Amino acid sequence: MKLGFVGPARGDLSKLRASCERLLFEFRVDRVFHLGADDSLDRAMRGWAEHLGAPRDDDALLDEVAALAPDAPAEVLEALLERETRRARLSDVCDVTSSRGCHHEMIEDRVVLITNDHATVDDDDLANALVLVQGSSQRPELRITGGRAVLSPGDLARGGHAALLERVDNTLRVALIDARGKVTREGTLSLRGAARMEVLS
Repeated sequence: MKLGFVGPARGDLSKLRASCERLLFEFRVDRVFHLGADDSLDRAMRGWAEHLGAPRDDDALLDEVAALAPDAPAEVLEALLERETRRARLSDVCDVTSSRGCHHEMIEDRVVLITNDHATVDDDDLANALVLVQGSSQRPELRITGGRAVLSPGDLARGGHAALLERVDNTLRVALIDARGKVTREGTLSLRGAARMEVLS
């Protein structure tokens, strides 16, 4: 499992798309969560496929394949299908939508709690979470204390990072990634025991 997170975009659709694309296509995460509470992601989705050079939907794909198929070289069709694959991955980008204001992911018997605002999360949820991922911090944050982690990519509209959570064997890697795609801070949580953190220069 590999999850990506971007902080509130606050209408900056260019930054939102770029950050999500980096997580999807460079870091190859399974899903990306936008931690904003507005409609930025809905707005970004409009025209995003065309921005990638892909057909806007399945019908447009079939029309384009039909138009190309009789004469197009194999590499042209392959390029079209590659762009279509990228378009399909946009369905793996989502907001945190819940009546409780949070989303749970399970890794074995451990809880990853994902929320736009940790102030809306009740104490029981916090107590049971191995990792709290939250979008209310303006600055990027990664803290590991007592075998638990708090992770926030920061406010994307104000230069925030992306964040990554990845299972590696019996550990959970958590990381912050800047706008150039560089990992600036990372740490590991053992799914069996203690945790450690490393700051990268």
